[in-house]
Amino acid sequence: MDETFIQPDQGADMVIAVTGSKDVAQRTMTTSFHTTVVACCSADGTVLPPFFVFPGERQPKGLENSLRQQIFGVALAAKGWINAATFLEWLQSFDTWIGQQNVLKPVVLLFDGAAVHLCQPGLAYARTHGIELLCLPANSSHITQPLDVSVFRSFKRTMNAVFRDYRLEQTGSSLSKVDIIKLVVRAWNYEAMGSNAVSGFATTGLWPISKEALLQHWMQFDRKSKVEELPLRLKEKIRDEVLVLPPVVTPPKKRRRKIDTTSAMLLNDCASDDVHQEYISFF
Repeated sequence: MDETFIQPDQGADMVIAVTGSKDVAQRTMTTSFHTTVVACCSADGTVLPPFFVFPGERQPKGLENSLRQQIFGVALAAKGWINAATFLEWLQSFDTWIGQQNVLKPVVLLFDGAAVHLCQPGLAYARTHGIELLCLPANSSHITQPLDVSVFRSFKRTMNAVFRDYRLEQTGSSLSKVDIIKLVVRAWNYEAMGSNAVSGFATTGLWPISKEALLQHWMQFDRKSKVEELPLRLKEKIRDEVLVLPPVVTPPKKRRRKIDTTSAMLLNDCASDDVHQEYISFF
């Protein structure tokens, strides 16, 4: 299981405009709240319904029973991020779904090491209900989390297409919580996400268990993150035209003026002697 953030207009759409136009308008749809969707897939391609976390203290208005049957549940958090309480609600819904599907226990649940996943209420509930929690290594979800590796990217692409079609159908510019739920349910393709989940488990080496597959995926990801070697001619052009910077001119430091007090004292002494001699000759 893992959670992801849903935001309208995440992708850039093509817009037809007059050549040379400086101001190109595009209809957008926004929300004034944060939406978290919790997803869960199994190694055999089974995909669970989406679970939503919204900010606030009241359930969304206008959520029909037919729509409630297509989702895992709706939880409320202070800012819309999953917390210990909402994770416990998801675990309870997960346990109910396991019972309805006649899944034999114990079951193994994989997740990353976020603090909300390691809360005491959730751990206690899982321990007493036959749910074995397995935490993935820290900072490795991009390598070992099947949802991050193979599921979420295609789902977000489908989600952007659904948002685009809905934006063309409607005249408004805002989305309600019920609208978000309807659009996510529309984009929640169980068949496509299931096949991607099977590929994700195999790629990460979690199932079938394969250390070689994990290391191969790790090496491929490591090579993608490296910058490709540039041709020598392009390197020289960059070095001559791009990396040539004017010399840094540092303003001269202002030096404090020093007064030779010794010379001034000697002059004063000489002046005093001359005045003294003139004073004596006068009398």
